[in-house]
Amino acid sequence: MEPNEDGKPFFVASVGHYLKYRSGPVVDGVVLVNPETGDTKYYPKGKEPKWVDRTFTLETALEYWTYWGKYVHGWKNQSLIGPKKDVLIPNEDNMQVTFNEKGELIYVVDFTRAKSKGNSKTLVGYGVFNAKTGEMTYYKGVTSVLTGKEAKSNANASEFLSKYPGWKATNGIFYTIYGAPTYVIPVTKGSKFQGVAIVSANSDNPQVVFGKTKDEAFRNYKKLIASLGKVNGVTPQKGFEMKEIKGKVMRINDANLSNGYVFHLIVEGNAKRFSVDPGVNALSDVVLTNVGDQVVLKVMDMEEDIVPVDEFTNLDLPKK
Repeated sequence: MEPNEDGKPFFVASVGHYLKYRSGPVVDGVVLVNPETGDTKYYPKGKEPKWVDRTFTLETALEYWTYWGKYVHGWKNQSLIGPKKDVLIPNEDNMQVTFNEKGELIYVVDFTRAKSKGNSKTLVGYGVFNAKTGEMTYYKGVTSVLTGKEAKSNANASEFLSKYPGWKATNGIFYTIYGAPTYVIPVTKGSKFQGVAIVSANSDNPQVVFGKTKDEAFRNYKKLIASLGKVNGVTPQKGFEMKEIKGKVMRINDANLSNGYVFHLIVEGNAKRFSVDPGVNALSDVVLTNVGDQVVLKVMDMEEDIVPVDEFTNLDLPKK
């Protein structure tokens, strides 16, 4: 179901035909179904309304990637008795739905290499499938990186999640963050969101951090990446050291978010915006801070527009 520009919902059904018998699905277009009246209208592929994001289903995209990976050298090459040369296997348990920088819906899946006995557990590349156009792009050259399944397993086995019975890592999405291969994985208990696990996905030395908020998780991940230094050819970006910012508060405001108050402030002589979330020490001092107070902020600035604060000190408050 997708809403049009006016917010009115429609069921969007992908329709097509098979190349031969019941195999080789080809998408011809979509049928829009009005859920109130039952009226239907067919649009050929490429002629759909602009607001329709999904012409190709997730299942069709996975089938296309499976064909592409398996039959690179024909059927015999991927059979039980074949050598399986260059055969790639999509991780069907970790195919993700997300959006690209243009706002287009895409499916992302990671690939492992098929072997004569079982399949590799190391990521060798990943595929991106445009859900509207059907365009397929494979990104190769990924080495020594965990698959999404292995990253999820590492998150569930971490000391952070083991402290909370019933908390489970769900499927994560692969990114390059701060110059390092990374999976960002929501953590839930039943259907309730509990926080974010972030996995440094180097297969030689996987590491997991956790935060009950996104800001807390990424603040912890910065510290982890800084402590790892150069790992397996990945050199972290500049700015991976703790900096001290000292100055007068020019502005300070709070935002009441679902996870608690987050404070934003500007310090005299610094063009950056700084944020202080509930996970930071001395949050009570932040609450008592006024414009004009002298403060000391410890941050790990990685060129974000808003820099999270790791430690906060108000020099004008009475000493405890």
